Amino acid sequence: MKKFLAGLLAFIILVLFPIVLISTITIYWVFTPSTIKKVIHASEIGENLPSLIVALTAQQNSETATAAQFVSTTFSAQDVYSLIDPLVDGIGVWFGTNKPIEQLNLTINISNLKTKLAPAITEKLNQSDIKLPCTAGVPTASETFNIGCPTDTTSFSDEIMKNIPDTINVQDTLQQQLVTKGNGEQLTMINQQINTFRTYWAWLHWIVWLGWIVMAVSFLLIILLRLHPGYAPFGWLAWMSILEMLELIPLTLIVWLAPQFILPWLSGSFDNAIVTVINKAVAALFNVYLWPLLIVAAGLFIGSIFWFIVRFIVKQSISRSTQN
Repeated sequence: MKKFLAGLLAFIILVLFPIVLISTITIYWVFTPSTIKKVIHASEIGENLPSLIVALTAQQNSETATAAQFVSTTFSAQDVYSLIDPLVDGIGVWFGTNKPIEQLNLTINISNLKTKLAPAITEKLNQSDIKLPCTAGVPTASETFNIGCPTDTTSFSDEIMKNIPDTINVQDTLQQQLVTKGNGEQLTMINQQINTFRTYWAWLHWIVWLGWIVMAVSFLLIILLRLHPGYAPFGWLAWMSILEMLELIPLTLIVWLAPQFILPWLSGSFDNAIVTVINKAVAALFNVYLWPLLIVAAGLFIGSIFWFIVRFIVKQSISRSTQN
């Protein structure tokens, strides 16, 4: 009966182990701001932004190609990441609170982009036949910009830059939109969905910890059930380590080979630029899973050898004491 109960507990551990391990890696390694930023950088979305602009635009024409060329010559990949990185960090901090989306207190510095944009606009105007939007002495105004009547392209670019702030506060922007456009019902629905996801995320944390506790208690009960002979618990621990390692081998192979199977499917479904970015992001994402799995598998292999050695030593010690 004790052996049957120990076997049942071992079965429970083997069922829970890969599920709980993958969930743990997902929560504590994958869905963190630092890992998400690494995946985004690895996707090279900044380097491929001009191609993505063309690929994601519904009407792909000469104007779209010109806009993409303007972006590529004006802004570097690092400029793109300088916007994405603080956005990811800010959302990560905000998501850990109970604040609604209109209280996303995040400030993005765009002063460096303005510094590059002004001369780029001037150069573009000088290369084209575009006329300035007003004549001398007749100021113009709009909802967004208050631009006077500059006499040259440089002054015109400077006038535009004056109307663009050096920083953008997401919270202020969202609250201004809420006041001016009155999208209260839509924001309420979005906040309800966010709070639901936060609740599920919190439950997942508790479920993962409960899974580890169940496995730890099961291991302890197996040891108590197999205390006699004295070396038996170490044999169970050794074999359990081997079985858990064997469970991780196919899982590790799937994670390792998955990007190679995903790429052919993407190639026939999306533009080449999109495929390049997605494939690199997926490869980086699966790599986040790969290394923890390899480390755990190696640890289990070493652990099994250790427990077999302990079992051998304890068995020899018991045999000698019995003979004496």
